[in-house]
Formats: sequence, C-alpha cells, structure tokens
Amino acid sequence: MTKKTILRTTVAIAALAAAACTKTTVSTKSDDGSYIHFSTAVSRAVVDDASDISEFGIWLYKDNTSVLTNQKVYLSGTSWLYDDLQKWTDGPHLFGAFYPFGLPENVIDVDMEIDKDQGIADEFLIKYYDGSTGANDLMTAVHTRTFDSANPDTSPVRFTFRHLLSRIRIEAVTGSGEVTINSVEFSGMGVYGTYNYEKDNEWVIMPVGTDTPLGSFTASGMTVIAGDAPTTLFKEDLLLIPQDVTSAMTLKVSYSSTESGETAGEPQEKTFTLPEATDWEMGKSYRYTLKFNMEDVGLSVSVADWNVIDTSVEW
Repeated sequence: MTKKTILRTTVAIAALAAAACTKTTVSTKSDDGSYIHFSTAVSRAVVDDASDISEFGIWLYKDNTSVLTNQKVYLSGTSWLYDDLQKWTDGPHLFGAFYPFGLPENVIDVDMEIDKDQGIADEFLIKYYDGSTGANDLMTAVHTRTFDSANPDTSPVRFTFRHLLSRIRIEAVTGSGEVTINSVEFSGMGVYGTYNYEKDNEWVIMPVGTDTPLGSFTASGMTVIAGDAPTTLFKEDLLLIPQDVTSAMTLKVSYSSTESGETAGEPQEKTFTLPEATDWEMGKSYRYTLKFNMEDVGLSVSVADWNVIDTSVEW
C-alpha cells in the first residue's frame, strides 16, 4: 500500500481522562446545507457530557489539494463552528481530527496520512510524544466521503474518536479497621514514545536514556481508607502509553494500620511489582487495587473497556 503524508503539524491536546461515550449533533455557522459541518461521538474523562467539549482540530484534503490544516472547530452554544467555512464540491473529501487542541511541539509531533491508492483518510503518526505528566487523553478520528452533486450527501461529518492511550487507576480498600496511606509512588513505565511510526497501530517506547527517563508518579499526604468501598489514591486517573508490563513497574506504598479502638501503628512500607500478565492496551482501563487486611496488604488488577462504568466507583 502506497501512502503519502499529506499534512504535518503540531497539534494540541487537553488534559482529559475518560467517562461514558456521549454523542452530540452539531450545526454550522451558515444555514446553507452546502457547507461542510460536523458532529462527534467522543468519550471524555472527568467530564460527564458532550456539552463540556470545547474544541478540536480538523484536517481536510479535497482529492489532491490540502484545504484545512489543523483548523480549530469550537463549540458555541449547541453548534460546532469553524472560521474557514468550506462548501462541498464533487470528489473525495478526506478528513482527520485530533482531539482536542493545544499542546506545544515539545510534547507532541503529529502527522496525518492518507492511503493514496485507495483515496481514504487513513491514520495519524505520532513521531514523538512526551507523556510524563500522564494527563493527556490522545484521541483521533478519520472520515472519508466522496461528494456527488447529482446525489448530494450534506449530512454532518461524524467523527468517532478513539483513545490511543491506556487509563490507569490506583485505589485502595480495607477489610477491617482503618488504614492511613501516607504516600504512593507508581513508577518504572515508559512515558516517551512514538505511535504508528515504526509499526502499524502500535506504540513504540523510546529507549530509556539521559533524555528519556522512566515515568514516576507520586501521591502524598494522609488518606484514610475505611471499609470495602474503593478509595482512589491519585486525584486523576493516569493516561499512559500502551506497553508491556515489566518487572521495572512498581507500586510503593507507605501506610499505617488502625484497628477498632486502637491508635495508629508505626508506618510501614511495601513495594509491589505489577502483575506482568496484564499488559496495557489502547482504549482499556486498568484498576490496580491495594487490599489491606489487618497487617497484610495485597495488589490486584482488573481490566475494562474505557467507556465501561463500574457503579461502585464515582468516575
């Protein structure tokens, strides 16, 4: 398959994690049905509904001509607007979207590609990504439509975004008494990488060296865990590059246990290596649960699709 990179730009991503899949239909700045307009089907983190979505970037190629390059599409009331309005014309229209809009070039460098032989919007390349903050929800969408004025389809371009990262939650439960967690350190994962650059539809972790250290995330301050309802230990879920789980990935916890009617015991520390049988995949949600019972503590992991909501936990 012959491919041609049609657009090269640095794009912006907002700090998002994920919730349920929501849909919204959008209109255009003009009532003229001949103008191109958009709708979305996206999943978000922390935000509960699509009305909170504010903007994303789009690309448009008409046949062999670049028309829009990282054009901002923004929500105004119930309508998605963009400033450089385009009308439908006969022939192929190749769309790409990166959601949302705004990280600097030292964080991400993205190309969009088309399948030149088949004339379809194909995929994105991420030539470099710095995911050391664990805060960015990278999403992409593509759409191809061949317009025919003799039988016109001017319906909205629907972008169904997909997540490119894995969502990681660290939580704790206790079977008896109370546990005071002083700090948690989650470390050892690769946070710098490329996507679909060396291998189709895969992330490649950059070799660890002076300029590419492993990731490390810390939550500190006292958190009291009581009862068997999970308590999230990081304020936000971590959004990390999909990768094989290795023995380098560790979860270290400092804690004190308190039985009924007793004062807190001496602080203890325990370090776990992550279960290596559960690798991180794109669009999957992973929950690592520290389970305290008397003086003992264990670690388990569960996996779900990104948009599956467990009603026992507030997302």
